[in-house]
Order: sequence, then structure tokens, then C-alpha cells
Amino acid sequence: MDFAMNTIERAAIEKFLEILQRTWRGRAITVNILDSSRLPSVDHAWMKEFLLECAETLEHQRNNNSANANSENAGQYVIEDVAEGHGTRRRVHLRRCRQQALPEDGACELANSMSARSFYMFMLNEKYKDSLQDVPTILPLTPTSTPRRAEEYRGNLVDVMSNPDWHKPDAVIGRPLQSPANCWLTSGQFKPLSDGPRYETDLATQTRDELGLVNLVKGQLLLRLTISAGCLAAIEGNESARPIFCDGGNSRFRVHDPSEPAAVYATDGWGATFHLGKFAVGATDNMTGRSERVFTSLPLEHLPALKVELLGEIGETPERPANCKDDDEEFFKALLAGRTESDINERLTEFLREL
Repeated sequence: MDFAMNTIERAAIEKFLEILQRTWRGRAITVNILDSSRLPSVDHAWMKEFLLECAETLEHQRNNNSANANSENAGQYVIEDVAEGHGTRRRVHLRRCRQQALPEDGACELANSMSARSFYMFMLNEKYKDSLQDVPTILPLTPTSTPRRAEEYRGNLVDVMSNPDWHKPDAVIGRPLQSPANCWLTSGQFKPLSDGPRYETDLATQTRDELGLVNLVKGQLLLRLTISAGCLAAIEGNESARPIFCDGGNSRFRVHDPSEPAAVYATDGWGATFHLGKFAVGATDNMTGRSERVFTSLPLEHLPALKVELLGEIGETPERPANCKDDDEEFFKALLAGRTESDINERLTEFLREL
């Protein structure tokens, strides 16, 4: 089959990328597109088809006066739509950089972290939410701010977990949508981080920062859900991959990390999170966080040994300067990793010519 790209197709993709680069976050995604193209497990013919579908989908949405298509973030919205099968061709494009990554004996722990609000909304059985039923509502949607709220929540969580039917029958770890989605996990097979700010006993803030969870803010309670890698073998059809540009993630996701710790992760098929704490205190040569991979959303009914623990309340990053600038623009600059924006665009143009 001939995958060579003609002039019209290349022009459509170039126009889409120009629209994508109108925001700092869109520029960051463009860097991740280029860096994804350099991974040995990423198929270039597939990338051509994906970017073409993005261009077609954006044009289709604009012709139908979609609100998102006319926003300044149109490019990133389209990438999310196309990746999850909502583009013009209705193909799902998640988990494309597949490599063997887990120990064959399954002897390591995998973890996902989420806010107490997400845990309440997407995991918990309805009987713990409705005060009109026999079981009282002992885990609130948004815990009130009191000196003892974490201790109270932790005790109530133990009560909930003592019931084998504590979770919804259809609950999953991963984005709880009917459409295809990813579950993001980090692995316990690597050494703990030894650099970055000193968090002392603030495990919640440390975990948020190490995992790059920029969407979680000060004052939220953070939970960690832990499973054994061996459990995944029992989940039929589960896919696992190193995350790339089309796998979503938050606004602090990056594909290429030049540090030595990230190279260790990559050798075993894992990506690296972006450490918010190192970023906030002005680190420049190593902003590597924890290992990360994407999986098909994991049904809780197949995770009998799931462990849920409260890490505490998220606070401020230690040593964070008052004039810290760590917004989308600064993140884009960090993503360049010694390159210039002109370098990125030139190399991207070369890549498109090769398709």
C-alpha cells in the first residue's frame, strides 16, 4: 500500500499544525508530535493518517459551527476527539506506542492517584452517597476544610473498604467515559526519586508534583490506588503502551525527556512524568518525575487486591519562590530541551516531507 502523502494532504496537515500552534499548550503538543515520531515503536504511516484525520475533523466541525472548532484551543480539542474515535473516520488512536514493559512474573506494584472528589463520583457505590438509605454518607463529595478532616476521612475510608461491594459494579480506574479512554499508571519497579524539593512528610503534595498532576490543586485530598501488575493478566483485551502525543494527559505531559533517570524508564518501555516541584523551584537539567504508561481503563471487579489509601491534603510545593513562573509558556520552553522553536518547526517540516 502506498502511504506517500500528496501536496493537498501535506497542505491540510500544515494548516492544522499552524492552528494548533496558536496557543502555548498547542505549541507544546507540536513538540510532543515531533518527539513521538522519533520513537522506534511509533508507525509513521499511522501518524500521517492521524494528522490527516485531525485536519479533516477540524474542517468538518467548522462547517457545522462547532463551538470548540472556533475556539483558540481548537487544535488540541480535535486531537483529543480524533484519538478517542470521534473524528471523521471514527478510528480509535490510543495506546499506539506499544512495548513490553511489565516484569514477566508480574512482581511489581502499579499505582494511580486521584482526588477525593473523583473517587467519590466515579468509584463509590451509591449506598455511601445517599443519606436516605440505611448506610450513612460517610465519605463526602468535597471534604470540608478542618484540622482533622484527613484523619476523619481516613477512618471512614477504612469502614467503606471493609465492605466487599464498596465500589460501583461498573467502576474503572481510568477516565470514566463510555468512549475509549486511558488509565495512567506509575510503576514501583524503579528506585524512588532522590532529588527535587524536600517534602518531609507531605506525601500528597510530593505525589502530585512527582506525577505532574497540574490539574490537582492545593486543598484537595489525594488518594492512591495500588494494584499488583499480575492482576492485569486476567483482564481480557487490556492494552498497555508508552504514552505519546495522542494519549491525552494533562497540560504538563511530555514525550521526550533527556535526563538519565528518564533513559532508565525508557529502556524498560516507560515514559517519564514532568516533575512540577522541580519546575517550580527552577531546575533546568532534570525535571524528571516518576515512570508512566497508559493502559485500557481497568474494571475494579477484576482487581480484588486493590488497595486504596489516603495520602493527605495537597499543599504548596516546598521552596517555591513567590515570583515563580511555571505557566504554559514556561512549560513549552522547558519542553524544547535546548532546541529552538525554529528547530522544531524545521524538523517537523522535514518529517512531513518524508511521509
